[in-house]
Amino acid sequence: MCIRDRFIIIQLHDLIMSNENVKSCIKWAIPVYENPKCFCYIHPLIDKTKVELCFMHGHMLKDTGNLLEVTKRKMVKGIIINDLTDNLLSDLDVLIKEAISLNP
Repeated sequence: MCIRDRFIIIQLHDLIMSNENVKSCIKWAIPVYENPKCFCYIHPLIDKTKVELCFMHGHMLKDTGNLLEVTKRKMVKGIIINDLTDNLLSDLDVLIKEAISLNP
């Protein structure tokens, strides 16, 4: 994993953990976030130049910016990130808050 990927993962982790009652753990060898159930996870991609932020019930999110993609998964949607801008962080914060609110 390159330094840039670590930086992206740390920024995503901090953004997710800034929400109340969110807990992080390692499952399937990746960071997983719960409130109280799993609502998202960070997936470092194999090519080691990108990171994917995945939402467990992504099909239920409004995603007004059309950021999320479905790749061989029925319910999980994710966004592949190779660079974080302030605008993207703001959009991701909205998606994270919505995912938490929809979490059963």
